[in-house]
Amino acid sequence: MEGWKETTFGDFVTCNPTIKLKKGSFVENCEMEDINPAYKYLKPQAGKIYEGSNSKFINGDTVFARITPCLENCKVAQIKGLAGDCGIGSTEFFVFRGKGNVSDNDYVYYLSKTQYIIQSAVNSMSGASGRQRADLNFIKRLKIIVPPLPEQQRIASILSTYDELIETNNRRIALLEESARELYKEWFVRFRFPGYQHTKFIKGLPEGWKEETFYDRVKVLSGGTPSTKKEQYYNGNIPFYTPKDAPDSIFCSQTLTSITEEGLEHCNSSLYPKGTITITARGTVGKLAILQKPMAMNQSCFALTWKEESATYYLYFEMERIVDILKKAANGGVFDAINLDSFKPLSVRIADEQLMRDFENIVSSYMVTIENLLQQNTALATARDRLLPRLISGKLRV
Repeated sequence: MEGWKETTFGDFVTCNPTIKLKKGSFVENCEMEDINPAYKYLKPQAGKIYEGSNSKFINGDTVFARITPCLENCKVAQIKGLAGDCGIGSTEFFVFRGKGNVSDNDYVYYLSKTQYIIQSAVNSMSGASGRQRADLNFIKRLKIIVPPLPEQQRIASILSTYDELIETNNRRIALLEESARELYKEWFVRFRFPGYQHTKFIKGLPEGWKEETFYDRVKVLSGGTPSTKKEQYYNGNIPFYTPKDAPDSIFCSQTLTSITEEGLEHCNSSLYPKGTITITARGTVGKLAILQKPMAMNQSCFALTWKEESATYYLYFEMERIVDILKKAANGGVFDAINLDSFKPLSVRIADEQLMRDFENIVSSYMVTIENLLQQNTALATARDRLLPRLISGKLRV
């Protein structure tokens, strides 16, 4: 391939670049759990104190998970949106950056996403079972064939087009979700629903509304995990939801793990239908999702459905309000688990039946648009992932 040359990853990429940061500084942070392998960008959280051991990076740097199972799950992302000079993150990140006049930052990100780099890093892992880490020196010695800088930029530009479209869709999804959330708060928390001016209030609630015990109105269903020693239970066609699959948005459409029909028969989980609401009970506690397709789930989650009503979106946002109550009940303690007893003292707010139907009808139109955007994102990511190895290898020239 004309103009392409052989080099090593370490000669092509700056690995763990030096960034000076005073210990004790309060800086924006990006965490491993916030990486979605389907999306390019990792954006900062509110911030935390730099204690001296965190990874450090700037906008445009690539963070690359070095620990199992995050590396096998392709946890690789490009930093975007830092307001300050730098950010900090997990000690389990390698940080990669393009070299001046040698390599382009975007190209470095896409190169790091290839199976060649990820699988080589996996093969270099060592350490105790369950805590194995990749060897950076091994990765630096990997031989790669790369194009000249202008062609790198053209390749990265093509692939970035897909990711920018996905990013635009994600912004639209976030706006639609926030619109639905604000409508719920306006009608059912602030009580400024249509006709509220002429409504009588009794004990703090509009007339006709009531607070009922959670278990009287909502089914709380649990999951279970098939034996991990039985290979025949896994890698089937049934998505298997765990706290690691809890999405940043409302809907969950895919999971890291799948099980077989036989696996489903040998675990305590049902196959929960599309539209089921889930809540994580351990790990990242209190994260909600609406299943976009039928899924089984593990014992660290609960499935929630009305016993009678069918107002799915109302229940979802009502659960957000309830999770807030649970967090406050922790009273500064660690909110690290939810069990069946956690729901016993809770109540669910049952509003006027017509008002709940009106809310569901309005929000349903938002959710249909969100589901369409998520499907577009899946198609865009699939097209990008097919192109990526062909462009990076030079099999398809720009």
